[in-house]
Amino acid sequence: GYIKFKNAEATQKYVTPELMSKYDLVDNNLIFSDVNSYIDGLQKDLMTTIVWFGMFALILSVILIGILIAIATVFRISNQNRLNVEKFMGFSFIKMYQKPLAFLIAAIIIQLIVMLAIKSKFGLLIISLLSAVQLIIFFAYMSRNELKNILKNFKGW
Repeated sequence: GYIKFKNAEATQKYVTPELMSKYDLVDNNLIFSDVNSYIDGLQKDLMTTIVWFGMFALILSVILIGILIAIATVFRISNQNRLNVEKFMGFSFIKMYQKPLAFLIAAIIIQLIVMLAIKSKFGLLIISLLSAVQLIIFFAYMSRNELKNILKNFKGW
């Protein structure tokens, strides 16, 4: 364990070879350091933990966004004709994509409820930011090349 001394004089008083040999500690090669280096080491360990946690959260976020894009692509491909007709007829974005949008919003609400249940402020922050990013990516990805897809489908390319 760690022993804390009030000052250098107390350290010199209690860390003598005679006292160490009394408790069979001479051969243990004890290392004594000041509190500042101990605290700096703890801060370094904490910073390393935070960096690793942040990298893990970032990797999971990228995976989550990749899954979102994959699901959106599957929906778009499987419903391409219906989506083209609805867009041509002037349906709104929300009307055209209400099922995947409802699924996405339901998933976001479930995540927020879980974070509220476990009382995680950091989790609420991350889920809120990630939810905003997911919605923006969903809207941008589904809106991308809509007119081009309609023309291609109606021309029969």
